[in-house]
Amino acid sequence: MLQSAASARSFADLPERDVYESVGGAITLLSHGSAGCTVPANIGTCDAFFAGASTDGTRVLIASNESLTGDDSDGGYRDYYEAAGGVLTLRTPGGAVAGAQLGAIGSADMSVVVFGTSDRVTNADQDYSADLYRSVASAPPPDDVTAPSIACDPADGAWHATNVTLACTASDAESGLADPTDASFTLSTSVAADVEDANAVTDAREIFDVAGNSAVAQVGGNKIDRKAPTVSVTTPAAGAVYVQGQTVLASYSCVDGGSGIGSCTAPVASGQAIDTASTGAASFSVTGTDTVGNSAVVPVAYSVVAAPVAVTPVFAGFPSQLLPVLISNCGTLESPTPCPGDQFDPHVDKDRASYTSDTTVRYYDFFSGIDQPIDGFFAAGSGMDQLSDVSGGIIVFARSFTADGHLGIIVYQVEKQYGIELSTQPGPGDLRTSPAIGGDGGTVAFIDLALTAGGELHAWRRVNEPVRLTNDTRLDLQPAVAPSGNVIVYQSCEISASNCDVHQAAWNGSAWVVTVLTRNTDHESNPDSDDVVVVYDAVRGGERDIHWQPVGGGTEQRLALPGEQRNPSVRGGLVSFESLAPNQTQADLFVYQIATNRLFQITSTPTDDSLNDVSTLADGQFRLVWSEGAIGQRDVLGATIALPALDDHEFGGFLAPVDPFPVLNAMKAGGAVPVKFSLGGDRGLDVFAAGYPQSSVISCDASAPSDAVEQTVTAGGSGLTYDAATDTYAYVWKTSRAWAGTCRQFVMQFKDGDVARANFSFR
Repeated sequence: MLQSAASARSFADLPERDVYESVGGAITLLSHGSAGCTVPANIGTCDAFFAGASTDGTRVLIASNESLTGDDSDGGYRDYYEAAGGVLTLRTPGGAVAGAQLGAIGSADMSVVVFGTSDRVTNADQDYSADLYRSVASAPPPDDVTAPSIACDPADGAWHATNVTLACTASDAESGLADPTDASFTLSTSVAADVEDANAVTDAREIFDVAGNSAVAQVGGNKIDRKAPTVSVTTPAAGAVYVQGQTVLASYSCVDGGSGIGSCTAPVASGQAIDTASTGAASFSVTGTDTVGNSAVVPVAYSVVAAPVAVTPVFAGFPSQLLPVLISNCGTLESPTPCPGDQFDPHVDKDRASYTSDTTVRYYDFFSGIDQPIDGFFAAGSGMDQLSDVSGGIIVFARSFTADGHLGIIVYQVEKQYGIELSTQPGPGDLRTSPAIGGDGGTVAFIDLALTAGGELHAWRRVNEPVRLTNDTRLDLQPAVAPSGNVIVYQSCEISASNCDVHQAAWNGSAWVVTVLTRNTDHESNPDSDDVVVVYDAVRGGERDIHWQPVGGGTEQRLALPGEQRNPSVRGGLVSFESLAPNQTQADLFVYQIATNRLFQITSTPTDDSLNDVSTLADGQFRLVWSEGAIGQRDVLGATIALPALDDHEFGGFLAPVDPFPVLNAMKAGGAVPVKFSLGGDRGLDVFAAGYPQSSVISCDASAPSDAVEQTVTAGGSGLTYDAATDTYAYVWKTSRAWAGTCRQFVMQFKDGDVARANFSFR
């Protein structure tokens, strides 16, 4: 920057005036006066002085009577000089008569200066009279205030499966680009995997010019789809079990929020039937692909089982010695009268039965005929008692406590007339209900509703604390405990009680093991077990019948009866249930003996018989309890029954080469096998019930023991023969070649109701 001394005093009494320039800290003398110079009187001192500067300080105007540059030809007449960038330039060369006058007028940046002088400045001046001149400096380049120009490829409007890269160029027509590599570059999107974006923006790049102006390059509106479609499969359901030949319509969909669905493929179209032709494991896979190639595959595993073996029972009428007694007896032994109100939900174990009487649990002793309520303990704060079960002199029931609103499970010992609550610290959070008992009172099962919305199954063994057996979102209902106390069966429902399956929990000596017995789209309910079989009612094809299978799972069998069968109980192979005949509204009580395939009717009343239970007695008889009448006015009845003996057809079991159920007899399809057996003598050849023998498809259980058939015969017509020498019957069973790769059950039912079964696998 150029500086000058202050001009507060007159030129005459100032020291010689010099002008200096300071650049980067170094000071340079631009002009200096000389003593004793001769100048006209009106000019003043002959030293240089500061005349003006541009507003940014880059150019300075100097007036001087001395020659400051070599091109000053007048030797000291006052001239104007310009100092810019360290270079001193003569702007007004003076003549020989007079120098430049003070008071020059300059533009703000000193690029234009107007001054008066009598000196002859240009050749166009013909004399040395005072003239007015204008000095114009070279115009500096204009300031660059414009940002660089940028051009990029636009978004093409199409969907892309990967991130895109776009080409760009940049330029600056004034000061130029600060970084030459900015002249050509690329921008890219960065959409993450599993994301779809209809307005994806590239990365940004800032471009600078030399003057410091900048512009940002970035392109939006790109359509990037890196996410696979969403595939939903409703049917078949994962893990579902369907019956062979059952019509099951596929239901699935594919949705894509980005480029859209290009295809949604599966073995069959949605709404068409899936494959249920063969038994065993099966799979169904749906593949959804969007328009840019992203795809998702959802496989669903399901299984197909053989249709339940339909069992047509032999109706044997009413059993003998059926003498119903009134259990809900609130009168005296001499004058029994029904208890007032509503009595329901009876259960029985040998000589003792329990039931709910309005809001109280009562129990009845078949030996003494005494019926009495449970009371005398926990009286304070107690509310309703209900839903009882009985085993080995111990009654379990649910009690509501009005003091704090919690529900508890009470275990009551009849002989001591005292009970305990299973919850050691009862409180408002306890919501325990639906108790069941078995194992002579050693095992209690119940549902705790406080844990989840659907409730969770718990088990209590006499020497332990209650153990939680389920922990899921399913709805658990209606537990039942087998006589041993080692098997618990219960309903398990996906969402509501309208579609449930039967599950089993078995004690293995140290822990409970849960097994799924049924898993399909049909509804199963009201399970019970006698440690050998698990019975339940099930809706198949719109018909509700009694079904059963072995404990732990196996071939399902169905009691084929007209109308509706419901609410089974089982002990010792005897199944009691309610049967509602077609077009009827009142149910009667029946019992079915699995071993003999005999069906007995227990009641025939104009009122509804329901909520039954059965128990075995030491002498081979059975004890039944049930409720009778309309809801709100029911009474509880009980009976001890003895089933009539079979006639003298005594089936001695299958003889070689056939092994009895559950062994799988392996043989070649299309062959014939002699099915040999004994009936304890010659009973003639008319021993089979109508329609028998017969066979039906069953599932091939890989865990079942297998044995090859050692003997076959030449295939001919099937028929029955008797060999008196060996007291052996032989039925030649001709098989079909079409059975290869399947399993079937061969069933013989005799006229006396006896049933024999053998399973076969065909190669």
